[in-house]
Amino acid sequence: MAAPVVHDVVADDRHTVGMHLGTGERGAEGLRIEVLVFHVRDGRVVEVWQYIEDQYTYDEFFSQALQLRRGHFGTR
Repeated sequence: MAAPVVHDVVADDRHTVGMHLGTGERGAEGLRIEVLVFHVRDGRVVEVWQYIEDQYTYDEFFSQALQLRRGHFGTR
């Protein structure tokens, strides 16, 4: 993945929303990640929600990476 380009960050005591463009490529496949919502408690991130433009493309992109990793390390 290329380094994300940050468009804006909005925050309060409980949430931080990062609007950015993160892209990745694997062969002919491309991926875009654009929004992350961080839930904050006691000054620490406790949960992150990621909003995905195309869930099927995201699943395919990362399932290929997992298959490559498993093959590389010889597990499952």
